[in-house]
Amino acid sequence: MQQITCILLLLWLPVSLAITTQNLNNSTIALPGCPTKCGNLTVQYPFGVGLDAGCSIGPWFDINCNTSFNPPKPFLSKTNGEIINISDTKIRTKSNGIASRCYNPTGGLWNHTNVSSFNLCGYSFLGEQGSYTFHPSDVSDQNFVPRIVETVPMVIDWVIGNQTCAETQKSSQFACQENSTCVDSETGLGGYSCSCANGYEGNPYLRSGEG
Repeated sequence: MQQITCILLLLWLPVSLAITTQNLNNSTIALPGCPTKCGNLTVQYPFGVGLDAGCSIGPWFDINCNTSFNPPKPFLSKTNGEIINISDTKIRTKSNGIASRCYNPTGGLWNHTNVSSFNLCGYSFLGEQGSYTFHPSDVSDQNFVPRIVETVPMVIDWVIGNQTCAETQKSSQFACQENSTCVDSETGLGGYSCSCANGYEGNPYLRSGEG
């Protein structure tokens, strides 16, 4: 079935709109023949399930779907972070970079096996703003690290490439398709994302007839 990339929403035709939206949900998610789910995560292009499977826009957008878990768990191929969700410009993953050091009163590294009632360790981790609140019990909680991994997500901004819209829009590698607009990254590091033009809905990274 041929689908345009971003479907114009005709609010005065509710029956047609409902049918179009259903087709969008089923058809304009991934490239033909590519999985759209890994466990509980819905994967939309430019991301793709599989390593070097041709389902994503590039290696940094590959998702490793680990089927040894039930249900399967999705991991970013380049960072090995377990993905919680993916939005239009951000990825939330479980933290996999918690650093710790334990010291004795003289400043030397402490043998952690000798610490029973008080944790003389310092921790450093990246996490989403507002997702962690310090509690006094944290200093003696031996399960602090696994708790942070499970409850404090990392937030990663994602963009296409490292060029601006103006620099890349005439290139054959330009990712934004018909009925979409290009949005420059606000990080100052280059890169861009695509969104459907006003009044349209769908996947702005897929060409007509794909998905």
